[in-house]
Amino acid sequence: MVRRNYRMTAPNILYKFVYTFLALSLFTATPGVVAAEVHYPDNPYIGRSDIFISFDGVHAYARDDLQKQWSALLGEHTFEPVVHQHRLLVGSSAGLYALHIQDGSVIWHVESNNEIFTPVIVNGVA
Repeated sequence: MVRRNYRMTAPNILYKFVYTFLALSLFTATPGVVAAEVHYPDNPYIGRSDIFISFDGVHAYARDDLQKQWSALLGEHTFEPVVHQHRLLVGSSAGLYALHIQDGSVIWHVESNNEIFTPVIVNGVA
């Protein structure tokens, strides 16, 4: 039998306390407090009527019959998409893009020399 010598040092006790406190505060419902509405980027992003896949560009498919609707940013290294205010936000190696959900055309583009990952949407704010 191997016996482990685990000491409860001050840093270990503090770590366990902070971890337990955070876990309880995150997962305990507080009366009268409404949880934030959060939309995380996902690949594929599955919407009500569309599926958006980010791989060597962004591709849209109809959810009901899986027919391809459009492709955009072909050849671009893109990250997980997320829908925000009827726009598809997608980060890439060339910056952040907002695309029209209907046809994939670029609404706006924030250029960057570095990769920009797709933002998380919290309470309607990207």
